[in-house]
Amino acid sequence: MYNAKQLSEIKQKIIRKITSEVDRANEDGLIEEILERYGIVFEETSISVNTRLMKILVFGSLAGKKKDFQGVLNRLGINLNNVEFINDYSELKRYPVDTLRFSTKYSDLLIGPVPHSQTGMGDNSSLIATIKSNPAEYPRVQLLEANNKLKITKTNFEKAITSTRYFDALNEY
Repeated sequence: MYNAKQLSEIKQKIIRKITSEVDRANEDGLIEEILERYGIVFEETSISVNTRLMKILVFGSLAGKKKDFQGVLNRLGINLNNVEFINDYSELKRYPVDTLRFSTKYSDLLIGPVPHSQTGMGDNSSLIATIKSNPAEYPRVQLLEANNKLKITKTNFEKAITSTRYFDALNEY
């Protein structure tokens, strides 16, 4: 067991090391990995979600038929008009990403496989990099993955839907 002075020195070293690690991760756009590593949930600024006006945007190629994903929504009691799918490659490539910034139309953005370059990304290399550089400016984002690759499956779609702001607001009433 350490005495009080030794314990204080240990804590200071740990704080300096973690502070440096967090600063580096933030510069590299990898802060989410640090939060996940330490099991920290960062409470983003809460927004009021109007389930009659706001939507969930599903952005990326689907691993399956759209109607199967709509079946998941029906089963969860979500109106199909409140979920927008953009899953066609050419539509994904042309979608003006900058319109998502400060969006009041979407409460959540579920991202799967998308083209690397798209309209309105500024200096960033991808949609994900654009959003990660300023996450507070965009709807809540969830990356849908399977086998460590971006992929929208019915299973991860259902799990993601149930953890959206929209779903939380829907079930408050």
